Amino acid sequence: MKRWLLALVMVLATMSWSAAAAHPKYSFTRIADDTGPIGEIGVAPVAINDAGQVAFVANLNTDKPAVLVGSGGPLTTVADTASIFRSFGFADFSNRQRPTHGFPAISGLGQVIFGALRTDSVSGIFAGAGGAISIADTTTGILAFDGDPYSSGSGSLTAVEANVLIANRLRQAILVGNGGSLISIADTSQTFAVLDADPRINRDGQVAFHGILQDGREGIFIGNGGALTTIADTSGPYASFSDAPAISDNGQVLFQATLKATSDTPEVSGLFLSSAGHIKTVADATGHFVSFGFASAINAQGQIAFLGTTRSGTVGIFTGTDSKLDRVLAIGDDLDGSTIVDLSVLSFSTGLNNSGQIAFIAELADGRTGVYRGDPKQRDDR
Repeated sequence: MKRWLLALVMVLATMSWSAAAAHPKYSFTRIADDTGPIGEIGVAPVAINDAGQVAFVANLNTDKPAVLVGSGGPLTTVADTASIFRSFGFADFSNRQRPTHGFPAISGLGQVIFGALRTDSVSGIFAGAGGAISIADTTTGILAFDGDPYSSGSGSLTAVEANVLIANRLRQAILVGNGGSLISIADTSQTFAVLDADPRINRDGQVAFHGILQDGREGIFIGNGGALTTIADTSGPYASFSDAPAISDNGQVLFQATLKATSDTPEVSGLFLSSAGHIKTVADATGHFVSFGFASAINAQGQIAFLGTTRSGTVGIFTGTDSKLDRVLAIGDDLDGSTIVDLSVLSFSTGLNNSGQIAFIAELADGRTGVYRGDPKQRDDR
């Protein structure tokens, strides 16, 4: 459940930039790299909305951090540390030097939402140019934030996990807002012992999250401020679940879990899809893949995307269970005149929109690190 542990995980992959892309169904657009005005792009998550706008945080050549957004042309600076902000993102207790969570999201309205510390020592989740809108901050009884904000790429709402005081005791809470009153989805005062640091939200305000109950069971749950619905829990065939399940605009939930061992089979991890009350296995570690990265994604068309490792050792982004036909990009592919040498497992946490576009961060063999968007080609271009 701790994001700082996930931030230690890095995987190798390779991708393609030119018309001779790794996967003929995609072309790739450079959003930004660490040349010109940008001095450093780290491994922080990037986010994409349905308009294809990609939000991210980077250090400028002045060594000052900034929250940026672009779609393939000139970048727009959403916020920087020239006025009211001291820093962006939040540091973990174990790593005070660099932020490990609180990285940007982007809504369907084009608003970029980000975690930041202001010069007046107020920390919070802010939105819009210069952080003009406060989604949630420490002036409202919130003490701190874990994980990253997640915004609907087709709507206006943002979900966050926060540390709050309830009955004078420190609790976790999952909250939803867009600049007005916050809606509480769940907290750890009664039913839950631990909550997901990275809840996901769809256009209609349904929030999907992983939680551990007070009785020790864990599961995947959804809610919008009223009664919660249990999608799956460990009273069934599942031994454990991962954080950050994905939820589409039509209510489908894609989650990663480990199936319990049986007398004939060991525990096995996989991706599972809940739709209209039924759960099916999308892929598991007995097939082409041995792992599925962190924070897989699903859109309203039922398309999925995940950062997977195949049984042969290939690491890349895939949109289905066939490691060849569903490969977007992977080790050995070219990108932007160079070759991928590293791909952040965390940079893919909000990487798929309803148009099938995919956003990610890649480190290149020529020393550059860049933010890219994979654009599905039209059928007659394939």
